Amino acid sequence: MVDGAPRYSLIVETLDGKKYYFDTKIGVLVQMYNNDAKKSSLQAIDYLTSNFENKDDFASSYGISVPLTRVYITYQFKGEKLLAPVFNNPTWSHIASTCKGNEIDFKDEDNHLTFNEVYSEISDLDSDFADVLINNKKRLINLSPRTINTIVGLRAHENAIRMKKTYGFVTKDFSTLQKVDSIYSEDKYGYYMDLKKNLSKYREFRTVYLNYCKYVDKKEKDLMIEKPKRKVLVPPEQISFFDYNWGDNNGKE
Repeated sequence: MVDGAPRYSLIVETLDGKKYYFDTKIGVLVQMYNNDAKKSSLQAIDYLTSNFENKDDFASSYGISVPLTRVYITYQFKGEKLLAPVFNNPTWSHIASTCKGNEIDFKDEDNHLTFNEVYSEISDLDSDFADVLINNKKRLINLSPRTINTIVGLRAHENAIRMKKTYGFVTKDFSTLQKVDSIYSEDKYGYYMDLKKNLSKYREFRTVYLNYCKYVDKKEKDLMIEKPKRKVLVPPEQISFFDYNWGDNNGKE
């Protein structure tokens, strides 16, 4: 059951200057004439768009043949705010379809596994995904202070565990050596449950998960770029002894 607060509108703009909003109740794109668009829940919009490969696939499926300029989600909060739609994401489609109001259903096995996947990346000290979430310079990732504080505490705890295993102590501000138990009293499971509770809010988990997808995609592309190309072995040409240039490396195989 896809439900939630009807605060959001999915807007399509075309190259000929026309604008459309998607009416989720009747399932059509409706042309806008005075910037009035019917509102829907973010979950319903996400469930719709995430099943299409991209914005062009979505628009053409609903009768728009003119090239698009942009597709976006709009809502009001101290003025108009914009969100990027989700496309080609079956995982998020399932999460949106199982959402109960504005709460993620983490009792659903697939949703639970998705959270664990995100948690593993956040808690991995060899990953900088947590830094991407917390220290985004352009402030394009908006998370609640509670979620940020939980991530900071979780990472500190993971670092304490690593330091304890490696050196038998942890450092506080890299100067004072103290016992692990005297600094961190909450255990790994406690931080896990705290983060799960914070991310049970639909918008909060949406922000984290979609940035996780972007992070993983970028990392995979970077690995492909860095991967050395295999050397192509070319059979040596038959060459006369007198044709070989011994004065430089031009003739070196």
